[in-house]
Amino acid sequence: MKKMTIHSRYINIILILMDRPVIVKFLKDNGLNISFWNQICNLESIDLNSKHIDDIPDEIGILTNLFNLNLSYNQICKIPKSLKSNLNLKSLNICGNYLTDLPKELSSLNCLKELNVSNNFLSSFSLELKSLKSLIISKNNLCIFPREICKLKRLEYLDISKNKITNIPTEIGNLKNLKEFDISSNSLTYINLHLYRLIQLTFLNISNNAVKSLSEDLSKLVNLKELDVSFNGLYIFPYSINEMTSLHTLSYEYNTIINVPSKFI
Repeated sequence: MKKMTIHSRYINIILILMDRPVIVKFLKDNGLNISFWNQICNLESIDLNSKHIDDIPDEIGILTNLFNLNLSYNQICKIPKSLKSNLNLKSLNICGNYLTDLPKELSSLNCLKELNVSNNFLSSFSLELKSLKSLIISKNNLCIFPREICKLKRLEYLDISKNKITNIPTEIGNLKNLKEFDISSNSLTYINLHLYRLIQLTFLNISNNAVKSLSEDLSKLVNLKELDVSFNGLYIFPYSINEMTSLHTLSYEYNTIINVPSKFI
């Protein structure tokens, strides 16, 4: 089926009275044929970015062929539980809204691979999304690193920056497939040693925290290519950093480090 993307001129048709008999009459009364309604039901992609939407109807669940849904930068306060019926959904972007929580029913979205909930008001995260590979949960109100995130074993990209997190849980070591991790602009004072078990990491950003030291175990991140530790309280790098042959980008501005490896000076 050819991919279809819906834009603003179709918003009202989708969001108003999504009971099928009523919609059929609505389409007939407005000179639109029934095949157009069938096309709507078979939509695969919907883009409602920045459309001043403050409510999503429960009937969104009837769009069972949907694999991409962008609701970013609106005024949405609540995601309907019925979204759990969109079982083919692979990408969900609800950043830039007014969400304070996510319905646990969304855990049934077993095909979901990308989730962006950044720039909201979330204080927790408890979804169990078995297929999720990318999670962006930056700019929220997280004070505690949600341990549920550490159960997302297929996760490859995690951005949890710009929150109020004070420590990384031991369970972080369970994310064996994680390749990119951004926990910058939080309130960390140290790095949990279990972070160094993430040997698939290629990118790590811990800038804008209050970290004062790094463990010699840093060198266990054998695939790390980019490391950003700027704007912390570091005085010395672990000597093992010289053994990290894959590391080619090191940002360390606004620290007082006295032993920067020569290749990064």
